[in-house]
Amino acid sequence: MTLASGVIKAIKDAEPVEKNGLKIESAKVKVETRKFPPLSQIRQIREDKNRQLSAAVEAGKFRDARALTQEIAPLDCAVGYDDLIPGCESLSLEIQAIMLGDVALLSIPNEVNVSIGFDIKKSAPTKKLLLLTVTNGYYYHLLKRDEYAAGGHEVGPCCIAPGAGEKVTAEALKLLERLK
Repeated sequence: MTLASGVIKAIKDAEPVEKNGLKIESAKVKVETRKFPPLSQIRQIREDKNRQLSAAVEAGKFRDARALTQEIAPLDCAVGYDDLIPGCESLSLEIQAIMLGDVALLSIPNEVNVSIGFDIKKSAPTKKLLLLTVTNGYYYHLLKRDEYAAGGHEVGPCCIAPGAGEKVTAEALKLLERLK
């Protein structure tokens, strides 16, 4: 299905919004940050890992190179967030839910990965839910606890510790439930 045909289908299948007015809920969710060594050590570790990465690539050891890339990415994140972490034990993420009739908007300040988005949509008290991400701040990716071990491009630039995805999901569903 093309985007245009999808839009046409959505317009044809659209249902009117219930007339129950506007409701808004907001909450802050305290999440732990990932633990990193002091910045001076991070820079040295990155240099060492980058040398190992170059050697692995030159030797054709691409599995080793991929593993090293996965180790380097979180360190790059820590350096990029040097004004925030290390030193910051936790963050307060603001999430908001807005209900207009039976249509809900849910605002989260992260790039929400697909599995969390599916969990929220599956459990939401309305089928008319728009998930708005990277709102009220930007704290990179929001992942489930078990997704950290799997690696991938989302894990590297994630300054939030495992478990945050589940906490934010639970609080988001509570907000939506209060609005119904």
